[in-house]
Amino acid sequence: MSAADTISPSQVKQPGQLARLHIWQILLEWLATWELYPIIGAALFLRLYHFTATEFDADQAVIFGMARGAVMHGLIPLTANASSIGTMNPPATIYLLMLGAIFSSSPYSGLLVVGILNVLAAVLTYIVTRRYYGRIAGTMAALLFTVDQLIVLYSRLIWNQSLLAPFVPLFIFALLWGVIERRQGWLAPAVVLWGLMIQLHGSAVLLAIPLAVACVLAFKTLRWRDIFLATGLLALVYVPFLIWEPATHFSDISILLNNIHSKSSIDGQALHTYLDFLSPYPPVPGNLLPWQSVLFWGLRWGGRGTDVLALCAFVFALCAACLSGWDLLRFAPRGAKWQTRPDEFSATPWGQLQRWWIDLLSTPWRCGLLVLLAWQIGPVILLSRHSLLLYHYYLLVLMPGPFMLIGILFAQVIAWLRQTRFPWSRARYLIYSLMVALVLVQFAGSFTRTLDETDGAYAHSFAYNTLQDLQNALNEADQLARTHHFHHVYIDTDQYTHAALAYLSGQMQTPHTVLSGSHCLLLPDPAQGPALMLLGPADTFDTALLTHFASTMLVSEPPRLGGAPFHLYIVQPLTTTPEAASFVNALTLDRGRPASFSWHDPAQQTASTEHFLATSWTNLAQLPAAYGTTYTYHLRATYAGNGTDGQTGAADC
Repeated sequence: MSAADTISPSQVKQPGQLARLHIWQILLEWLATWELYPIIGAALFLRLYHFTATEFDADQAVIFGMARGAVMHGLIPLTANASSIGTMNPPATIYLLMLGAIFSSSPYSGLLVVGILNVLAAVLTYIVTRRYYGRIAGTMAALLFTVDQLIVLYSRLIWNQSLLAPFVPLFIFALLWGVIERRQGWLAPAVVLWGLMIQLHGSAVLLAIPLAVACVLAFKTLRWRDIFLATGLLALVYVPFLIWEPATHFSDISILLNNIHSKSSIDGQALHTYLDFLSPYPPVPGNLLPWQSVLFWGLRWGGRGTDVLALCAFVFALCAACLSGWDLLRFAPRGAKWQTRPDEFSATPWGQLQRWWIDLLSTPWRCGLLVLLAWQIGPVILLSRHSLLLYHYYLLVLMPGPFMLIGILFAQVIAWLRQTRFPWSRARYLIYSLMVALVLVQFAGSFTRTLDETDGAYAHSFAYNTLQDLQNALNEADQLARTHHFHHVYIDTDQYTHAALAYLSGQMQTPHTVLSGSHCLLLPDPAQGPALMLLGPADTFDTALLTHFASTMLVSEPPRLGGAPFHLYIVQPLTTTPEAASFVNALTLDRGRPASFSWHDPAQQTASTEHFLATSWTNLAQLPAAYGTTYTYHLRATYAGNGTDGQTGAADC
């Protein structure tokens, strides 16, 4: 060796240096992946465009309020909110929202957490699909998932189900890691992710189907320690909820069993709900302009084309996975361990079945397709028999499955064309144009629906209130009270706004009281002077009570997206002389007499006249305001008339 060939000790790269160089090399490769930029850009745009118009009702207020309360007071949540059937949800939702609640009490921080996790879901879809089925398949799957109108709808909402998105592709990656790459250690992360997703929504229990198929196809990779580790980690994830259940005598389990044994039906609702995810055609609002009619016509035909492509993708995947001897797929997954195919089997059906099974196990890419098909087909078949009404969010655990299969189909068609004598340059432009057109049609449908929602096209009922409208109404009441030195703000709520306004009012600087009750209204003390009162558009009866017992002046009508506005009154109660002072619980009757109110109910579009005994009471008790404390008054009166037996009426305030 010459002097020029000698290597000094400083030129030798140490293992740590090699690892750092490898990490930087991978990072530079991903930064040079140009298709990631439109995927991330479209995901950010559709999920964060005018996100202040997100719906904010009881579920959103409860789960984010629990996350903020846990952060502020150092609490460990044992449950989340109650489910639609009455059981308590496990607390994973709260822990994820605490990532935003730790920075701000504003629900916008929770909404940003949801949006970022859903953008991450699009990137993970690209990574998983590209790793096993190529760059074209990954790009197409991620773009279609990014611009799907129902995926976008749920990614703009603080909700348990909206947090599922990034964990589904991670779960599928864990399965394919074992099935295609034949690596050990995949079971524990797959089971933990499965348990976490069940905490976010019970529909994730359906993912047991692809998990079971993966265990069968990759049984040689399973070890006893993997099973014990998966069981232990799953129990660890459920520790808070396992503390809660014994404390409630396992009431959630009894409620769940009662719903399982309820009457069920078999129909095609699950399939129709699944196909809605493929359609760029959102619900059509009324009074369309001519150009809007043309747009929705184009979206309708684009949706039918997507359905045809999805059907072709399923047929191709099914044939490629189940038919032996078909070398349909040209992708060689990294790390696959190819086995030797036996040449001799008996001609009996059992022998042919053995041959098919050995051939299946010797081609990992076919096993991967079988897992994807089990993930998509099995849950839809099971949900065809159901006792509950199926909503779209029940099938969020199946996304981005159909888009991955469509991406695989496009990649395979391109691979076929490259190997044939067909003019490749012309066919390439045709296929790429079809891919771009499909993505643009889906994007147009998603953006059109987003525009309609932010303009109030779908907000026709009192049950729909946006976070921006609720905050604006409270901010206007707070500013007006501080400007004109009103001592108190009374916020009258209904079943649609109580939880949301109760949480958001905590950011007000003016002392305030949140009211909720049926035919019950709280008025300030006449001696303290006028106060402000905020009433919602559904509080028509309370408005009638207010004008009957107090002097009122309407000072503002904070707008509400797509519906009637809120009402902000200056209220001065009428001074009365008590008729009696001998009632329990420090109550004094000011007056009581029969009354009738005629009022219009905008929700039912009807006019009503009610006759009842209207009474005004004074509460002499001084009850201190306390955090998390609600005072409930149960009023009950017994009366008789025309010689009839006594009748009892009651109301809660």
